[in-house]
Amino acid sequence: MPRAGLVFHAVYGAVCGTHPDLKPWHFQWLATKDLYRELGVLAPQLKGRILDVGCGRKPYRRWFTAANEYVGLDITADSDADIVVVPGERWPLEDASFDAVFSTQVLEHVRDFDNVRSEIGRVLKPRGRAVVSLPFIYSEHGAPDDFRRFSAYGAAQIFPADWEILKVSRLGSVGSSLGVLFLNWIDVSLSKTRPTKILKVALLPAWIFVSAIVNAVGAILDSVGDQSITYVNVLLVFAKPGAEG
Repeated sequence: MPRAGLVFHAVYGAVCGTHPDLKPWHFQWLATKDLYRELGVLAPQLKGRILDVGCGRKPYRRWFTAANEYVGLDITADSDADIVVVPGERWPLEDASFDAVFSTQVLEHVRDFDNVRSEIGRVLKPRGRAVVSLPFIYSEHGAPDDFRRFSAYGAAQIFPADWEILKVSRLGSVGSSLGVLFLNWIDVSLSKTRPTKILKVALLPAWIFVSAIVNAVGAILDSVGDQSITYVNVLLVFAKPGAEG
């Protein structure tokens, strides 16, 4: 990323927050407000050895206050991963060696989807927990590595039928869905060419103001919307079958 872009993102992050601490005037706030609230409750309950699949810069590490060990795994060395893996290959981890696996907003991006879910199952201990979040209504992002979306029903089938589903949460509603699509569209439109990027910098105060208004309206609509069919993300907690050791 050019230096000017890095400076812009640094300023924007300082004013609007960074994941997972986004301010209500960040253009991604509607996409994450309910997800981060739930994960902030779930993560501290996970104990023992925790594997964060697709850890990136490990923005969620501080949530795992009850963990004995936190291990980050990713496919790129340009991350804070403890273990860098090759897509499609077996992970350099022992069978049944983790008490919980955590993966948030990652599985829609993996090319080797079947291998990743198989490896999660392999390294997880019997009765271990898999905490997984996935987008349902969201813009294409991370191109060209954006391959799938999941309804709550589709996400429930990620692991074999004998896995117990302990929790399914549909997160966000019509307000969040419409708001985040609208704000993402503006952000992408202003990031395409050099002139629009300059305009984006010049209009930063207005962009923050518009984001705050859209977020507020979206949150209000969420409170009256039907979350059963219109939602941004789905969060699930699975338990691997078997007897605890």
